[in-house]
Amino acid sequence: MRSSLSEVTGSAVPRAMAETFKTAYGVRVLQIWGMTETCASAESPTHCGRLIETLQLQRLPGLARRDGNVLTVTLYPTGAATFTDVDEAGNARSYSLWDALDPINAVLLYTTTNETTSFTLLQRRTNRRFSLPAEPVLSPDRQR
Repeated sequence: MRSSLSEVTGSAVPRAMAETFKTAYGVRVLQIWGMTETCASAESPTHCGRLIETLQLQRLPGLARRDGNVLTVTLYPTGAATFTDVDEAGNARSYSLWDALDPINAVLLYTTTNETTSFTLLQRRTNRRFSLPAEPVLSPDRQR
């Protein structure tokens, strides 16, 4: 007998629990959250990015860390990539952890330049960075 659960709401699922479900039951746990709800109290795009990053740092422990205006993302297999926010009038730039794209070993950062938002895709093996105008979507097989 096959069953499916289409929706469960609540707080974020710890990564270890999601991995256990995948291993033990063959079920992939997907977590989604609403930017509208998360950023309802945000004062700016940068503030919204920080609110989302706070959730993602909890969901993805060990992947990245924030120390003031510096976001450090761990590379694989070794190393780190550093992104430093700049808070200068007319030349502001910020980076916030948005998501991990494990199938392609990449990290997606929410990037703001002044009031313009975009995304930065970081390949964790090579430290290559790609600027993207919108959030990318992986193909259904999540391999590209």
